[in-house]
Amino acid sequence: MRRHFEALHILAAILWFTALMSAGLGAAVAFPVLKPLNPHLPDFAQFPGEHWRIAGGAIGNRLFTISDIFQLAGPIVCTLFFIPILLRERSTAAEAPRLGGITIARSVILLLACALGLYQSLILGPDMRHTIEAFWSAARAGNLDTAASLQAAFDASHPKARIIMESSALLTFLLIILGLWSRRVPCRVPCSVLL
Repeated sequence: MRRHFEALHILAAILWFTALMSAGLGAAVAFPVLKPLNPHLPDFAQFPGEHWRIAGGAIGNRLFTISDIFQLAGPIVCTLFFIPILLRERSTAAEAPRLGGITIARSVILLLACALGLYQSLILGPDMRHTIEAFWSAARAGNLDTAASLQAAFDASHPKARIIMESSALLTFLLIILGLWSRRVPCRVPCSVLL
C-alpha cells in the first residue's frame, strides 16, 4: 500500500505545483501583452490611471483565486496521503534506516509548504482580493483618492505574495523530487512486507 500512497502523494504535489506555476505564468504573460495594447475600459471611464493594469489585474485575480484553492487543498490532500507513509516508515525504521533521512526532509518540506499555502489561501489571498475589488469599485466611481490608497495597499502586499508563491512552488517541486526519490531508494525490507 505504501507505493499507492506515495503515488497519490506525488500526484497531489504535482497538481499543487502545476496550479502555482500556471497562475504565475498566466500573470507573467497577461500584463506584458496588455500594456502595449493600452486598453480603455468603459466601466472605468472616470479613472484616469492605467487601464491595462486593471485588465491584467482582473485576469490575475481569477488565476490567483484558482491557485489559492489549490493552496488550500494541496496541503490537506498531500498531508492525508503522507500520513500513512509516515506510519509505515515508523513501523519499518529499524529494518530500513536508509529511508529515515528522506522522510524527515519530506516532512519538514511538507510542513513549510503547508504553512505557506494555508497562509496564502486563508489570510493573504482573501485580503488582497478584498483590496483589489475595493480598488475597482473606487476606480469605477471616480473616487481617485480612495483608489490610489487601495492600489498602494495592494502593491505593498504584492512582493510578499510573490515570495510566498515562489517559495511554495519550490517546496512543492522538492516534494515531488523527494517523493520520486524515495520510491527508488533501495530498501532492506522485502517487497512483500511493504505491500
